[in-house]
Amino acid sequence: MLYGTQVMSGSKKLDPRDKMFAGYSVEIVKVGSVYKYILGVSSSPEEAREKFLKIRSKFPGAFMVQYSNRDFPAPYRGVETK
Repeated sequence: MLYGTQVMSGSKKLDPRDKMFAGYSVEIVKVGSVYKYILGVSSSPEEAREKFLKIRSKFPGAFMVQYSNRDFPAPYRGVETK
């Protein structure tokens, strides 16, 4: 299982080198016709939470997700993200 911070989604695929993602490695997950952009990916929910707290200062609407190679990102409720 992987954990990360979804910062946006949309129908157009953005370049992961776009300046809005500067300083972050971006995972792009396609679900149907929607691209989901996930930053701060980690196999540890605690480490992902630490990254989330930093990422949301740049992306206020961001939220934590969990996913694997077999499923699509879903909101993660296992670690307090406030």
